[in-house]
Amino acid sequence: MTAPVLDAELAEVLQREALTLVALADGPSGASKFVAHVRDANGRDLLLKRGTGLRGNAEASILQAFGSTGYVPGGVRIIDESTFICEWLEGAALDPEAPDIAARLSSCGEGLRRLHSVPLPAAKLMPISRRVSREWIERDFGDELPLEFLELARKAAAALADCEPSDKVLLHGDVVPQNIIVSGGRVAFIDPIGFVGPAGWDVAQLAVAVPGRDRRASLADVVAGYSVTPPKLEPAFAYLAMVFYAKNREMERASPGTRAEFVSELGELAASLVRSQS
Repeated sequence: MTAPVLDAELAEVLQREALTLVALADGPSGASKFVAHVRDANGRDLLLKRGTGLRGNAEASILQAFGSTGYVPGGVRIIDESTFICEWLEGAALDPEAPDIAARLSSCGEGLRRLHSVPLPAAKLMPISRRVSREWIERDFGDELPLEFLELARKAAAALADCEPSDKVLLHGDVVPQNIIVSGGRVAFIDPIGFVGPAGWDVAQLAVAVPGRDRRASLADVVAGYSVTPPKLEPAFAYLAMVFYAKNREMERASPGTRAEFVSELGELAASLVRSQS
């Protein structure tokens, strides 16, 4: 079997850090140059990741801030301004079709509350008020939403931007099933973006992102694990429902049939939220 041709940057890091490549991820995403399963000289399995620009450094800093909770990969070490290594997690992404999905979502809620309890790091991170600004609203929605849907999104964005300082926590920022690894009884969150804002954002995002379920039921499961209703939960739920609907509708149009069912579910959710405001 022919060995894969390594990216020159990856090969250099492997040699410099005395790491052995076990496997590469399928390919780089928009936020990473490479992601690899590696092994060090002591036989420890690790994840090696290089972000684009300063993305890796920011992600590593966020993981370090969350490190004491036990709900993210541990052993984070920054190699350079965009590259880091950390614990390799054995397991699989959260399966929305798992028979015990309600219990798993509750465990995720418990984990999110632990993440949100850590002190804000010194790193400069995007506030939710910026994430829901007019510029971002135009980027999120384009021409995808009917006017009444867009009006609700704008109303929710205004509520999210009006956040008390005491409600601002370090957010994961991308809490979707593929960024949650389940291994035995452990739930771990990977690939954080890192925003600063109300905890309701992360909780609502997970509920909206789980396909094939009533989103209100998913929201109740996550909140049950969180133990209290986090600040700004309802506007976050409304805003993110519109975001997911708009973006997946656009992707479905570009590649028909790939997201039709998901788009239909999100469309029904978005419409129900609009009706509830009438």
